[in-house]
Amino acid sequence: MTEHLKVLITVKTYPIPSSKYDELVCTAGVTETGDFIRLYPINFRDLPFSQQYRKYQWMEVEATKHTGRDSRKESYRPKFGTIRLLGEPISAKNNWAERARYVLAKKSQSMEHLRDQQEQDRTSLGIFKPKHVGDLIVSSDDDKWNPHSKPRCASSGCGKPARSAKSRRERCRSSFNTVSSAMIHVAMGTR
Repeated sequence: MTEHLKVLITVKTYPIPSSKYDELVCTAGVTETGDFIRLYPINFRDLPFSQQYRKYQWMEVEATKHTGRDSRKESYRPKFGTIRLLGEPISAKNNWAERARYVLAKKSQSMEHLRDQQEQDRTSLGIFKPKHVGDLIVSSDDDKWNPHSKPRCASSGCGKPARSAKSRRERCRSSFNTVSSAMIHVAMGTR
């Protein structure tokens, strides 16, 4: 069943090559009530410019709940061509006041609380304020990645195109984990 969603985009993953969709971006955001939403797959670079959303920009989109392998409660499959952008991205003025109203609406008490929720109802996205940030490491990306290259076999020296569903699932899982961890960064501010 198709649903009409209004989503404030908070996370866009780095594009990953896909043999089925060419290149994909996993996107996450929140509804007006603070519920988390994951939109996947989106071939972002192939979207018309009028549908290329930015972080902290509201959008409306027609989407269906994911079923089968990705049955996480926040996951939706957007219907191609239905993205409609609603104005400019929300400003970070006043210490994120307007952004925080939506993004922190359903802030969890702790990472442990999020893990408990995951066990209870398969929650896979959330946000919390860490008690302590001991370190932050920023590293450069792989400069050999090419958006036009096809995924390749991971075996050393193999070089053959990756065709297995398992390797695609592993790349997608990695992307989803990036989204889950990226949502955490929002809570590291002063709120």
